[in-house]
Amino acid sequence: MSFASLFGLGGGGETRRPPTPSGDATAAYIAGEPLPTPTVAFRPRLLAMGGPLSRSQPSSPSLPRSSSRSSTPSLSEATTAVPPPPLSPAVAAAVASVLRHKERGNDAHKKGNHSTAASEYTKALSYFESTSTAPPRRTSSLMGGGSSSSSRRSSASPPPVAVEPPAEPRPLAKDDPLALLATLLSNRSAAYLRDRKPGPAYLDAAEVARLRPEWVKGHYRMGEALMVLRRYEEALERFKMALERDPGSRVIMERISRANIHIKDLGMGLIIRQLQPGRDLCAKSLLAPIQNLIFDFAVQMQNFIYLVGNLTSREVVVVDPCWDIDGILKIAKHEGLTIVGAILTHYHIDHAGGIPPPPYDQWGVRVDGIATLLKRLPGIKAYVNPHDIDGLLLANPELPRDRLQPTTDGDLLVLPAAAGSFDPAAPLLRPDGQPAPAPEMRATPATAAAAASEYPARSSSSLSSAAEVEGGAPQPPPQQKPHPSPPPMPARGPAASRAQTVLQFLHTPGHTPGSQCVLVNGGTRLVSGDTLFVGSCGRVDLADSDPGCMAASLARLGGTNGGSGGGGSAASATAVAVGLALPDACVVLPGHSYGGEFTTVASERSAGLLNARARQRLLEAARAAAAEAAAAGRAPMAH
Repeated sequence: MSFASLFGLGGGGETRRPPTPSGDATAAYIAGEPLPTPTVAFRPRLLAMGGPLSRSQPSSPSLPRSSSRSSTPSLSEATTAVPPPPLSPAVAAAVASVLRHKERGNDAHKKGNHSTAASEYTKALSYFESTSTAPPRRTSSLMGGGSSSSSRRSSASPPPVAVEPPAEPRPLAKDDPLALLATLLSNRSAAYLRDRKPGPAYLDAAEVARLRPEWVKGHYRMGEALMVLRRYEEALERFKMALERDPGSRVIMERISRANIHIKDLGMGLIIRQLQPGRDLCAKSLLAPIQNLIFDFAVQMQNFIYLVGNLTSREVVVVDPCWDIDGILKIAKHEGLTIVGAILTHYHIDHAGGIPPPPYDQWGVRVDGIATLLKRLPGIKAYVNPHDIDGLLLANPELPRDRLQPTTDGDLLVLPAAAGSFDPAAPLLRPDGQPAPAPEMRATPATAAAAASEYPARSSSSLSSAAEVEGGAPQPPPQQKPHPSPPPMPARGPAASRAQTVLQFLHTPGHTPGSQCVLVNGGTRLVSGDTLFVGSCGRVDLADSDPGCMAASLARLGGTNGGSGGGGSAASATAVAVGLALPDACVVLPGHSYGGEFTTVASERSAGLLNARARQRLLEAARAAAAEAAAAGRAPMAH
């Protein structure tokens, strides 16, 4: 029963369910077709009677003494006015139901149950009637379907009271009917968006902006939905409108920056999709309880998986495919993208999948990752630095070596190839455009030993014996673990035209011996893996990490002498690397959302680890931690 029905205010108004765009409609939005305007104009009838719905006393809300809009009390007046007569028990029960469903929706949304949250908000919204702006066909309940209570009332009932949003902004209490309706729609928009339904999210947000144009939330939610719909210029305008209403919001300013990044990507003919478990991937299923536990862990790890490629050919590579391969493939198919390769920034299971290191391997689970992707797409290869291959194979013993393409510092991968389509069998290119010689496939004994220290031999039935892994077992660890030093930085690859996308591999050891970054289009974007986060970097206290190498790698990315960091192995202490003069505007896309979704080289040079003083503090902290661990007799941690 609606509020309007309880007060006998329903009648001739036709109501209907707001449209929910199908997958095809959402694809049409992405393709650039005009976005629809909401076909339902929400008109909260209680506004005709003015006054707030009492949240403190939901069982006995009150009505103001006049139905005139001019006499509607302001927020300050409502707190001092003489309480009017209480509403009927039926109305009080309806008000309590609205607030109850709202709180249930909020709780579900906080717990990540976004579909349930949207359902609860819809139940609350069913107490508000709406008049369709489309030609009436039949009368139905606003959200729930079936016959409306207004269709059952006598034709002698008074006509509906059509109350539009106020022409001028006015302060609203949170329990004012208009504020409550707008909040419910805003919350449902957020739930729809997290439930991967950007079309309905956009429609709800647009209605919020119509009802309360002075409120920041409607414009912000519209911008969020438009971003998912790839309507970046429209999203930018909405975020600017939101910022006008909340000038100090860092969140909105970040969204404006992100919209500008996407607009520039399109201008370069570049596709970059940043996917995150819990937001884009790892949807739970009641039929897979073990997988749900792994997905919970994935959400905690806050990984980013990237699709990077060419807008014209729609060819992309997957960077760090992990956690939910089916979800990654589904997104690529939905957007019409062809996956032609995979890139691993390093071998850890939260980026490449596989069997967890001890003691977690005893649970008999494995993380979905590169092995699954190569099985699903038999025509592609995985690009990985040779220093990380042994670690990758120990966690993924079923991986055939001939599906792994070793990379060396400076190698180029071009999408599409000059012939017009990408050939996975083609060799990588050097910065001068010549084919790159294939590096030695087997890692050195020292590198293999470093990997073995993180993945020691174990007898788990889920792991093939070392003899079954092609190439044999790793060598016993030496007394002192050598570590690959950062090589001299190669010349940057050419900036791509709109017709091609150029990816360049940069060997940046430190977090692991074979960590690598991917430089996109000559330095406009840097996919940094765990080498560089927003204001921090990947861990350097693991079994095969090296803080000295990490400092040197960061110095190279920052454009300074990489050999000045000191510390770590003897090789890294004497290495002298030529810095890479990345432009300040280069956008850094990290491997985890620790600190944020993206940063810039300028920001990291100013206040992050591309700053020499910050790197020095990193080294000092790493040395102190290592000394403390040695004094306590603690072994380096496994990842």
